[in-house]
Amino acid sequence: MFQQIGVAVQGRLEEMGLRGASTPLASRDSATTVLQTGHDRHISYLTSQISELTAEIDSILPDIGPTYTEPQFVDPEFQRPQTGDPTPQLRECVSTTLQLLDELHSISPVKLDAALLAGKMGRLSLNLSDLGLRDEAFEAGTTVVALYRAARDIPGLAASLGQLSTALWLLGRREEGLQTSEDAVKLYRGLAGDRPDSFQPHLARSLVTISLYFSGFGRYQEAVEACEEALSMYRPLAAGRPGVFLPDLARCLVSLSNRLSELGPHEGALKANEEAVSIYRPLARDRPDPFRPDLARSLVNLSKRLSEFGRYEEALKANEEAVGIYRPLAANRPGAFSPRLATSLLTHSKHLLECGDRETALKVSEEAVSIYRSLAAKRPVFFILI
Repeated sequence: MFQQIGVAVQGRLEEMGLRGASTPLASRDSATTVLQTGHDRHISYLTSQISELTAEIDSILPDIGPTYTEPQFVDPEFQRPQTGDPTPQLRECVSTTLQLLDELHSISPVKLDAALLAGKMGRLSLNLSDLGLRDEAFEAGTTVVALYRAARDIPGLAASLGQLSTALWLLGRREEGLQTSEDAVKLYRGLAGDRPDSFQPHLARSLVTISLYFSGFGRYQEAVEACEEALSMYRPLAAGRPGVFLPDLARCLVSLSNRLSELGPHEGALKANEEAVSIYRPLARDRPDPFRPDLARSLVNLSKRLSEFGRYEEALKANEEAVGIYRPLAANRPGAFSPRLATSLLTHSKHLLECGDRETALKVSEEAVSIYRSLAAKRPVFFILI
């Protein structure tokens, strides 16, 4: 399929005088000489081909867990590398898509429907990161930013910068990731100032993300302040539209708990996590598929906060509940949830030791190691150092 698309694109470009028969992609210089009608037709054609390819990619992605419908708002703290492997078919499809994106960018896509295309590519970028194709994810994210810049679409640019910051962070380019995230926050501040109803939620989400980046550089107080600012926005949003914003409020509370705990045992960290659990419980009861994993994660975090205050029995009970949620999830979707099960088991082992049960702690730890060995055999780049 992908070779056919490549041949079709080349033939169409030659037909419109955009490239010679032996040229693999249209050059920027040749594009400037094209008649406007041919230019517009070519943009439309490339866009349709990229849309077809991204749909094909979605259909052949391995089991990597839930896809990211709003990648620009993904907090990397809530994202774990999964165990799906990129197939040759997927690699070829991604390569062809990135070629066409480069072609599209080279002819200055001012009239492009950037929101549609960039949304597709943004979702693709983070899913590629989870598959270990992080260079490709970065390339896709960079192109999306360029598309939005060319289209002078400020909301789209802010969103794509947020998404690109995550791609950079996952590549280990953390200074660039932080700077890109700061650029996104700055754009969202301006947008939220002019249209708070539309953009305050976006600003809040970008603040939760940048708080993690501040934390990664040891800037713990700034990380707390970013989370607290986000929380001050989420509370009224969740009060007004709980069906939409309660999950975001809970996620922000978990992040705030983690950021406060980095300053040392903190009563506010425990209270924030307890509130998050109280939000996730009814959400998980009413909509278990999307929210039981969130409840489990918040319970693991709560167990850590309780442990910090010497409340070891309560910590053990909270984490035991999380393990009980993760076991069936990992059995049904190992690619998505086996890493989380292993992590919760290690935490459980620690709490068992705190309670004096060394024998059970050893057994639980051995189960976690067994899971990690299996994961490392499949994806050493992600799991060999855990």
